Amino acid sequence: MSLAFLKTDPVSDDVVVVETTISAPIGRVWKAWITPEDLKQWFGREAGSVLSAEVDARIGGQWRFRFSANDEGGALEGEYVKVEPESLLVFTWRHVASDGTVSPESLVTVSFADAGAGTAVCIRHEGIEALGSRQNISHGWNDCLINIGRFLAGAA
Repeated sequence: MSLAFLKTDPVSDDVVVVETTISAPIGRVWKAWITPEDLKQWFGREAGSVLSAEVDARIGGQWRFRFSANDEGGALEGEYVKVEPESLLVFTWRHVASDGTVSPESLVTVSFADAGAGTAVCIRHEGIEALGSRQNISHGWNDCLINIGRFLAGAA
């Protein structure tokens, strides 16, 4: 597996922090975060659960991922707040349930850094009020990082 370590802090006041090192160059890891076809392969609790991905990775650009019924259906969506190629993605986050209910907006910061032969990735997801939501999101981000590591290693 391509993950060197995985650290999660799901119980901070309103923040989830998940980080790992992926055995792939920073340019390839960055591309996997902003390319719809790549995202469909790794994003989500289960690899391949994203039915469609729309990404406009520029400040003010929108993103939206629609999920299969197996992954509770619905969609995730938001807007890019900050984009620094191969370094930083900051975007808003809303869950739109299959019944149309929309979660409160939160903020995700994903940082990328060279780490020898790989890429250090740190996800900071803040503004999540409920402990249960933080724990669920923490597990989801853990799964995503495992999935992207496998995808980039050619195992998924």
